[in-house]
Parts: sequence; structure tokens; C-alpha cells
Amino acid sequence: PWQVRYRLAEEYYAAYGSVTAMASDYKPNGIWLKKWLSEQKQIRMGKRKGKTLSEEQVNQLNAIGMEW
Repeated sequence: PWQVRYRLAEEYYAAYGSVTAMASDYKPNGIWLKKWLSEQKQIRMGKRKGKTLSEEQVNQLNAIGMEW
């Protein structure tokens, strides 16, 4: 679920202060977190047909330093 992946990204941000420099092979709990963050960018830019982010999700990602 989205919230589980967000919590992992939030934990990474708390530990390292940024999600933008995350290694592409970083896989907490078997989840490719950098790939997930990239997908969130694509969704927000309208490149994932039928998928959207809520305003709350965008705000959460902004809170951990997501660069759109």
C-alpha cells in the first residue's frame, strides 16, 4: 500500500535528510523505494494513466523533500 511505502521513505528521510540522493538499489523490506518515488513523480505529472495522488499524498511527499 501507498502508506507503507511512504513510511519507508519517511524513515529514510529522517535518517539521511534527503530522499533525492537515495541509491537506486535501496530495497527496504524488498521494496524498490527509489523506483516508487519515481513513479510518484510520474503520477503527479500525469504520465500514469488512471492514477492520481491526493493533495494529502503530495503534501506528505513534500514534507520529506520530494523534488518534482
